[in-house]
Amino acid sequence: KAHWLDAAAVGAIGSLVLATDRPLHIVAKGQGGRQKAVLDQFGYPKQHRSLKPLHGWRSGDIARCEGKTGRISPRVKGSFEMRPFDGGKPFSRPMRTFQPLHRNDGYDYGTTEKNR
Repeated sequence: KAHWLDAAAVGAIGSLVLATDRPLHIVAKGQGGRQKAVLDQFGYPKQHRSLKPLHGWRSGDIARCEGKTGRISPRVKGSFEMRPFDGGKPFSRPMRTFQPLHRNDGYDYGTTEKNR
């Protein structure tokens, strides 16, 4: 019996139905950086980074577009680049074609291998 099963049983429970036999694996990745500008090798600013979301979207948000699911990178002009989870080629589409599934909250979620 794994410890994560003990953590799921808190208090008096008549029955416990688990939808999976794998525990959820959560890794803190951070919200991004506070660096205001990208510097070149001489220390001069090369590119400025915006701290505000673009059109309500942030890099790392998970969305669905044309039946594919992946992480997006918003662009100022209103088109987003998506990197699909299935390993397909990244593509760019207009903002209106994306449906949000999960907003980037600084954590990476996944399932671990089954405990033995």
